[in-house]
Amino acid sequence: RYLRWDNPPKQQPLSLKLEHFEDMAHSGAPFARKFDKDDPVLDKIDKELLGRSDGGFTRGGWCVGDSL
Repeated sequence: RYLRWDNPPKQQPLSLKLEHFEDMAHSGAPFARKFDKDDPVLDKIDKELLGRSDGGFTRGGWCVGDSL
């Protein structure tokens, strides 16, 4: 999981923001935390990483007919 730490290090994880998006996206980590409620970075993750349209669902095997 992708985390950014405060200073002094590892006291509390920082809330991830738009300024952290590129590092987060290129980290290879499948999960990230922590986010503030309704932060714009969540919309950017939905759109650019998960391919989710506004108000839509994230595409996955369940909606394209792939079996597990």
